[in-house]
Amino acid sequence: MQTFDIRRIRSGVDEGTGWVSLWFRAEGRLLEPLHLVCSREAQGGKFAKFDTLYLERDDQSVACYGGAKQVVVNAAGIAVQLNRAGVKALGLPAAFFLAAPNGLSGWAKARRAFAQMAGFPTGLALVVAEPNAAADSGGG
Repeated sequence: MQTFDIRRIRSGVDEGTGWVSLWFRAEGRLLEPLHLVCSREAQGGKFAKFDTLYLERDDQSVACYGGAKQVVVNAAGIAVQLNRAGVKALGLPAAFFLAAPNGLSGWAKARRAFAQMAGFPTGLALVVAEPNAAADSGGG
């Protein structure tokens, strides 16, 4: 599995959505963004295709709903498994790990956001290991 280091991370949870935006370095290039967003409420009906985790790179043209098989968050980072649609839309490997270096500013806050998002009906692809440890891991 390919590993990329997270260089910057921001996150938040509001009345309607939860989001984590991160930037990682891939193969010597400039920082690459990845945004993960989910809604607190499912739409259902004709909008049901939007009731999944939304992933976006640097533009909405490089994005998709439902492209993640699973996103596992733990103290060391984020393991991402994409399905065929996610690989095609995002131009990323089917499986990769985003490593969180020690002392990464915002990491603890992002883990708390991921833990909340995993409880949303649109966040079913998210799995957070040791969610309570996020408060004690420093970094934000």
